[in-house]
Amino acid sequence: MVGECKIWGGSAAFAQAIDQLLDYLGAYDSQTVIPLFIRAADPSSATDKAVETVKRHPAYTSAGSGDAVNRQYEFVLVHSGREVTLAAP
Repeated sequence: MVGECKIWGGSAAFAQAIDQLLDYLGAYDSQTVIPLFIRAADPSSATDKAVETVKRHPAYTSAGSGDAVNRQYEFVLVHSGREVTLAAP
């Protein structure tokens, strides 16, 4: 598993974080995570934007399981011809 903690800095910064994480992957890595720290008074708004950012990412293929109550989501991305699971935020 490859992960990187990030502080929410907007959709553009989060999209860059996804790219950065994908660049870290080795040949056998298939699970990734981006724990996202949100300083905003309304974290649900930032979470919604993060989810939409993942869905607009060029590597996005589908949404996996998710827990909206606890704001934990899984997505399936394709990188270097193979599926990669991303857990965020």
